[in-house]
Amino acid sequence: MNKPRLDLPFINMPDYFSFLLTSNIQNNSSTNTNLEIYFSNQPHLAILIKKLFRDIDQEGFLGKILSISGFLGVRNRLTSAFLEKKITGHYSDFANQKLISDILQFEHQWRHFSPLGYSRIFLLGFYLKLISLEKKIGLNIFQERHIDYMQYSKGKSIRIDWLMLTIVHFDLFLGADRYLQCLKSKMTFEEIFSLLSSEHKELLLKNYLNYASSIGDKEFFTNLVDH
Repeated sequence: MNKPRLDLPFINMPDYFSFLLTSNIQNNSSTNTNLEIYFSNQPHLAILIKKLFRDIDQEGFLGKILSISGFLGVRNRLTSAFLEKKITGHYSDFANQKLISDILQFEHQWRHFSPLGYSRIFLLGFYLKLISLEKKIGLNIFQERHIDYMQYSKGKSIRIDWLMLTIVHFDLFLGADRYLQCLKSKMTFEEIFSLLSSEHKELLLKNYLNYASSIGDKEFFTNLVDH
């Protein structure tokens, strides 16, 4: 019998955008001012935003766009544009937000397990959606039972995307029943990791590295060096 595998590839994602999705961005005027400065310092990104939001402001005034749409509105249109660029090879004048409907649903399903202000669930969904354009895997690696496992979590997690990926791998490698028993027994990550075969340990770390590289998560590599 073949051992279960889950190969997550490296995907070239816009690091200047991934940075925003991993940041704590609250909905207030001070945040909008900081975002306006950030976008202004990324000329290619500012141009794209102005193009996508002509229906809000013909002149492309970033302050007005952020005031009306908020960060999430800008986030959603930009993601739609990045996906369309991946599919068609160019940016259109209008963002087709039907392209992110599954990502938004994915984020909605897991939203209770992450503090407000973070878009890391959305970021993981964006990464998986990009993968699905070339491979058969994508958002479908997550099932209802994975959400059920979160009842054993100690609280909301800022780095929820890493927790979600860990759950998928442990569930796949150990099997649902055995993994559930591990959770009920309150086993630590290290204790559960020790139950994996050498092949599965290597595959898990490889997938971690590919995901961290894709989203530009420097903290992951810093932790590797520290340990």
